[in-house]
Amino acid sequence: MKKIFILTFSDVKNDSRILRYLQSVEKNYDLFLLGNGNFTNKKVHYIDINYKLNRKNKSIFDFLYYNFYLRFKTYITVKNVRPDIVHANDFETFLPSYFAFINKKDSIIYDSHEIWCERAGVRKNILTRIFNYLEYLLEKRLIKKIKYFVTVSNSIKNYFEEKYQTKNIFVVRNFPYLNSYSEFEKTIFDFIKNEKRIKFVYIGPISSERNIPFLLEVFKNFEKDYHLTLIGKNLLKLSDSQNIKIFDNIEEKKVIPTLKLFDIGVHPLKTNNLNHKFSLPNKIFQYMASSLAIFVYENVETLKIVERCNNGFTADFSERKNVLEKLERFKKVDLKKLKENSYKNFIEFYNWEREKIVYLNILKNL
Repeated sequence: MKKIFILTFSDVKNDSRILRYLQSVEKNYDLFLLGNGNFTNKKVHYIDINYKLNRKNKSIFDFLYYNFYLRFKTYITVKNVRPDIVHANDFETFLPSYFAFINKKDSIIYDSHEIWCERAGVRKNILTRIFNYLEYLLEKRLIKKIKYFVTVSNSIKNYFEEKYQTKNIFVVRNFPYLNSYSEFEKTIFDFIKNEKRIKFVYIGPISSERNIPFLLEVFKNFEKDYHLTLIGKNLLKLSDSQNIKIFDNIEEKKVIPTLKLFDIGVHPLKTNNLNHKFSLPNKIFQYMASSLAIFVYENVETLKIVERCNNGFTADFSERKNVLEKLERFKKVDLKKLKENSYKNFIEFYNWEREKIVYLNILKNL
């Protein structure tokens, strides 16, 4: 049985993409995982990177710890595990694993979840700008030396093909499984079960980067008709209000059963950088799997989904007037029909059972 080593610096238990990969390969491979945080799976040899800081590089110590120590630790770990296949998620794990696996680079999968050198914060000072440019040069050079480069949307694929002049790129989108979920979060159910207003929900980090303050300001105009629930880490320390309720993170396995308690899923990003402009977030498909209408930021990818599925509206979440106008439309539509359209299209087109075939075919060829 071949040994596959999946690498990520994310909190594994809350990373739905990584969890889907694990479930897809656990029967046919000797499975090793480098990740962050507590994680237990009898079928997986788990190595905790034990990463307690974040990627914000708020001090020189943070910068050195993340960009050098953790990557060197990853390099040593790959050397020690000696896998047959390396699946590196994002450039932070791809760079050290490439050099650790340089003699078998045709057996590396680089899985870029975003445009790495365009992520938030990489140009905040001269040090991060220089380092980011070096990473750009390395990424541009190294991806041409491997066989399989995976990303999450066709728009990002097209960007890389043009920017890096390469064609070895495959798209594996972030779709949920058709049915592998447990019970809903009871505290949320107990709160929302008697709510008579139209129930909107957002799940994810509650932060300025996700444009949550703007969303809350807009919903103040709809206290009579709409209720908004936020589920996620409350980084802004926000409080509840008349038509807004905030809950902490919930377990990944409870996400879709809990979302089913609502009517409309919201994702309010501004498309003010390339990652947001080209992204296709898994949140949309979690909402569709939960039979929710969707109200999301507009880019090429999200507009295509909404127009094809007829399951909600897109908006420019930097324009208050545009968002207010779109929210008003939800009062006049057949909400039941939008929800049905979401779930129907999820079942037919946007599920992991269909999408994982791309990933499994890549593994077969390694």
